[in-house]
This record gives sequence, C-alpha cells and structure tokens, in this order.
Amino acid sequence: MSARLLRALQNARAFDSTPPEAQLASLHVPFDVLTGSRAYEDTLARAVRRGERVALIGASGSGKTSITEHVLGGFVHDVAPIRVRVDMMTPAVSTQPADFAGHVVHTVRKYIDDHHARPDRRKASRTDDTARGVSGTRPVKVTVGAGLPWLKGDLAVELGGVVHTRAVSGEDVVEQAQLILQIIAARGVTPVLVLPDTDHWIRRAGLDPEPLIAGFFGSTLRMIAERLSTAAVIAVHETYLPDPAYREASGFLESRITLPEIPSPDAIGAILRHRARARAEDNDWRISDLVDPDALDRLFAHYQAANRNLRKVIQAAHGALAHACDEPADTIGRRHIELALTE
Repeated sequence: MSARLLRALQNARAFDSTPPEAQLASLHVPFDVLTGSRAYEDTLARAVRRGERVALIGASGSGKTSITEHVLGGFVHDVAPIRVRVDMMTPAVSTQPADFAGHVVHTVRKYIDDHHARPDRRKASRTDDTARGVSGTRPVKVTVGAGLPWLKGDLAVELGGVVHTRAVSGEDVVEQAQLILQIIAARGVTPVLVLPDTDHWIRRAGLDPEPLIAGFFGSTLRMIAERLSTAAVIAVHETYLPDPAYREASGFLESRITLPEIPSPDAIGAILRHRARARAEDNDWRISDLVDPDALDRLFAHYQAANRNLRKVIQAAHGALAHACDEPADTIGRRHIELALTE
C-alpha cells in the first residue's frame, strides 16, 4: 500500500470496532462466505421468512449483531425489524412481560416520531432521545436505528393511533403490542423483534445476570411466543446454554444458529480488506498490501486466545494501524500488532 493510504484509512476509522449501527449491515462479511456454507446468513434469512423465533448463539464480540443487521437490514425483504434494546433498561423490562411489551410499544413510538420528524431533527432523535423502563426511573438512550423502509405510506399514521394511546394496565400494554404487530403483518410485512444485546447482562458491572436470564427465558420469551406470536431474533450468549431457564424455554425457540469460528488468518484478512475497501478511494490492492502475512497470523492467534471475540481483533487492527501511521510504514506488520496488544 503506502503510508499515505494507511493514513487515509486511519482518518476514516476503517477499523472502528464499534461503528454506527447504520453501517453494520454493509461492513459485515457473511459467515456463509467465510466458511463456504449456507448455515448462517441463509439459514437466518429463511427462519425469519417463516416467522420463527431464532436463538443466535455466540460469545461476546462474535458477530451476533452484525449478522442480524446484515440479514434484516437488506438481505431479507418484506420484514419489519423492531430493535428492542434491553442492555441498559431497568431489569423489569427483561423479566416482566408487561414491561417488555411496553418497551416494544415505546420503541415503535420512537420509530414513528423519528419518521415524522423534520430532516434537521432526525439525526438528533436517533442519538439523543431517552426513554424510561416501564417500572423504572432511570433515563436510558434508545437507538432508533437505521432506515425503516417498511414504515411507509399510511402505516406510520395507523400505528401512531395505537402507540400514542395511553394503556391503563399491564394487560392493556400487551394487547397494544399485539395490535401493533398485527397491523404490520396485515401489510404483508413480517414483524421481527430483535434483541441484539442480551449478552450485556453478563458484562454490566454490579449486575447479577441470573435473575435476568431466568426472568426473560422463563416468562418474557413465553409471552413473546404465546401472546405476541411474532418472529424474533434473540442474541444468546453461549454461557446461557446450560442455564435451566434457557433449557426450559427451548420449546419457544424454533431455530438455533451457533455462530462459527473464523476459520483462518486469510478469513481475518478478508474481513479487514472489506472494511478498508469500504473506506478507501483507491481499491486496487490486495490484503498483503495492507497487512503482512505475519501480522494476520498474529491477529488470528489473538482471535483464538480471546474466546473468538472478533471485536477485539478489529480493535487490535485499529491500534496497529495507528502505530503503522506513526512510523510511518507502508503496511501493518506484526510489530504493530504486538504494540497494539500490549496497550
């Protein structure tokens, strides 16, 4: 490559490990491509089209959110993904069915309000709006998400009449969520509840994940299946699998997709190359022009040692790119990876 192009990639944050949600779909390299199978993106797409509830299983940073955004953000048409964030909400949103249903209603209300907002307010509404858990008092950021092609025509108006009606009881809230999903489905679009962040239950400092896991899989998932009767994609951390509540909830999950291991250093290179090509104006180069083979081997070893956490690999590549630019160097070498890993 060249020091100039490396600097351009650094300035463009080509290896940002936490890019905006709207970019995840385009930055994802399909596991089906990396593994030469149809067991992941294609399987998820078919399950969603059938209206199934899917457990997407993997370690933290393994790509659960990325594959979901890739599939639901353009790969599958005629679906209405509703991203129900639970990571920073009050525990009741995860464990109490009525509170969860209320959060679904609130999320759709935010979608509609953003849809009707003036163009100069849309960006702010995606990043600055806050919401409250139904039983909570702490204000929490709600990400509205990328474009909503399914929210078009008079659908937003019809849904608005539902979501802006004040529910009196918990039963009213559940029925309100039911009606929202029924209205969407009546337009020939499959509503899909997306819970991309349940693995945050084991990563939040000072939070006991066991009651959340038990409450969600023991009660809330049952309500999603029996009362809301909707498709869902639920991120499931691999450590949840032996939990009794998860095992007892198996009947409510029609499909399970366990994300694969990245198979080789070359696959790591393909991921980095894809991200760099999305940011670079000059695309006439090979991965060896960007990262030398020894550096890819070191990144792959780091991936294996970090419990298959792809996010940590991208973080290491981001740091190594900075070190390569500081020298300046023409490619990212093993020494740059080592420096990034020691920081």
